Amino acid sequence: MNFSTGISLYFSTDFAKNIQMINQAINAEMEYIFTSLHIPEENFNDKAEEIKELLNLCKKNNLKVICDISPLTLKKLHLKDYLELKQLGISHIRLDFGFSDEETLAFLKDFTVVFNASTFDFDLLNRIEKKYINKIMACHNFYPKKYTALSLERIKEINYKLNLFNIKVISFVMGNKEFRGPLFEGLPTVESQRNHHVFENVLELKESSYSDVVIIGDVACLDDVYEKLANLNQGFIDLKVTLNDDFHWLYGIIQHDRVDSSEFVIRSVESRAFKQEVNLNIKPNKRKIGDIVMANEQYLRYFKELEICKKDMDEDERVIVIGNVHPDYIKYLKYINKGFGFRFIK
Repeated sequence: MNFSTGISLYFSTDFAKNIQMINQAINAEMEYIFTSLHIPEENFNDKAEEIKELLNLCKKNNLKVICDISPLTLKKLHLKDYLELKQLGISHIRLDFGFSDEETLAFLKDFTVVFNASTFDFDLLNRIEKKYINKIMACHNFYPKKYTALSLERIKEINYKLNLFNIKVISFVMGNKEFRGPLFEGLPTVESQRNHHVFENVLELKESSYSDVVIIGDVACLDDVYEKLANLNQGFIDLKVTLNDDFHWLYGIIQHDRVDSSEFVIRSVESRAFKQEVNLNIKPNKRKIGDIVMANEQYLRYFKELEICKKDMDEDERVIVIGNVHPDYIKYLKYINKGFGFRFIK
């Protein structure tokens, strides 16, 4: 399954700010917008037209809108029936309570239906026509109250089972710029990720929990988060590195780890085909975590293969150190595997 990201949109937030956030999501090549039309503290009076305009902007830019709904949603938005939600650009509806089994199954004809991941009823799959099975997703809650979110181990257990049935799973991370009220303590799915770095949280859910979609639950993030997520959505991570002078040409090139990943090194798929002349007459050194190394001619068919060390290793006369990953970026190395990409930046 492909990995995707998204943001949350709250209609109580200033209209201009919501427009800005949607544009940030578009620029970061995000795929999803999560919103709700039944949060008790949200007042939609006189906001129906603004909401429709925001949803229309999402629709024009092919953003998939996941919307929490309740039986009161139609009244709040002054709509006649649920099909009007589809016309507004809502493609996914999240049902947690208030709808009968029959109503839920009927929604599948027009929407992707998103169920609560923690309480997913697997018997439901036996009652759904086969043609609608791929229109089901599961979504974890976010947890505003401190110490109430789930453990990463629990998320992994739930998601693994859902993935066995090819059901995509959505999880949330908290933001780092403006937290959502009324508690302002962040909106994560995993408690250990509260007050932790946003981008690293996204990577952890991607790599360690079988999450297919990760959405920022809070109102806003700092700009660097969107920049990093834009790269992630394109399949690579930036690594801040220092390269020896003869290898500065490696800056800015997107490379990829082999699909058959090693636990010791990230192996660049592209490197052995590099056309540049390289000076590999450098004395070999002991390799340590974060070292960027390249194979010299003594390594025969592996000549020029570039690797990034994920662990400390012995010296090898066939391999020389050509640079180092910045200490603050070494934590990202464990997430570069199975064909994932990386790019060296100064």
